[in-house]
Amino acid sequence: MHISAISKAELERFLTLLISYVFQKDCCDEIRLCLYHHENAEGKLQVNKEIQTIFTAKGFKWKQVNNDKYTRQRTTILALRRPDDIPVSVSLR
Repeated sequence: MHISAISKAELERFLTLLISYVFQKDCCDEIRLCLYHHENAEGKLQVNKEIQTIFTAKGFKWKQVNNDKYTRQRTTILALRRPDDIPVSVSLR
């Protein structure tokens, strides 16, 4: 899936709704996402730090960095574990 927002403020609001929805409607233990790296002014690949901060403020933690040798695309994978206050619904098991 792909998510986009018009502004960083909208991304924060949307992310809160998305996290709640996924954990309430799905029995997953973790949400994972990829942040794509882009070239900075020096030509080095890096994640947009403001966007990464929004995700880490929501509790997402770093898992790994992937480098695709064919596309030369780099991504950082972040993950958020299911909060204890959102139990898995019995009907989903």
